[in-house]
Amino acid sequence: NCAGLLIPSLFPFMILAAIVGATHAGQGLSYGLSYLLHPLTGLPKQISAAFFMSFLGGFPVGAQMLSRQLENGEIDEQTASRALCCCVNAGPSFLIGTVGAMLNPTAGILLLAAQVLSSLCIAAIQFHGCKNAPALPAFQPKQNVLVESVRGAAAGMFGICAFVTAFSALAALLRA
Repeated sequence: NCAGLLIPSLFPFMILAAIVGATHAGQGLSYGLSYLLHPLTGLPKQISAAFFMSFLGGFPVGAQMLSRQLENGEIDEQTASRALCCCVNAGPSFLIGTVGAMLNPTAGILLLAAQVLSSLCIAAIQFHGCKNAPALPAFQPKQNVLVESVRGAAAGMFGICAFVTAFSALAALLRA
């Protein structure tokens, strides 16, 4: 499962998310998306990029970006916790490609649309009445962004694959 499906489909998005988060691209994406997302959902502008990237790469990508923002002091624990509730998405490649292939492509597209709508509704509930987070300090891009992004994505993939393997073994034991 990991080598044939998860790593090829998720690893590149995790690298991309780390690069976006560590460069001006993430800040620009967040501020650009916030003009649409904040009035619609109340989502703070700092997490708009993580919210959007979770739709492209799935839950691990959103969680990785939120974790990095929390570590860097860009958001607080309460904001990260609320945002994590709306970043629990499956990627479109999984929904349309895998689920759509097993059922039919229309089912995959409908699941994707339902997921986007539900995440927007959850965001509106989670952030209703919340003020936008304070302005970020001056952005400090990191050196060796590519190297750190690949290392971070590899560490994340190791954890994900470890859980997939553990639960696959447990499921096999339960079936036996």
